[in-house]
Amino acid sequence: MFAVVILGVLDNGMSGLGINPFWQNIAHGVLLIIAVVLQQLRSDERRVGLPA
Repeated sequence: MFAVVILGVLDNGMSGLGINPFWQNIAHGVLLIIAVVLQQLRSDERRVGLPA
């Protein structure tokens, strides 16, 4: 739910500033990639120390 709010705020803000929709899509993609990388890093931290 938090991600939807962030994407909505980002979308509204960029539209309000008159940013080209192409760059809006680039920003959405970058934000999603960052979220996936952070999630992956967090899940790796949880596995450390657990038996295989």
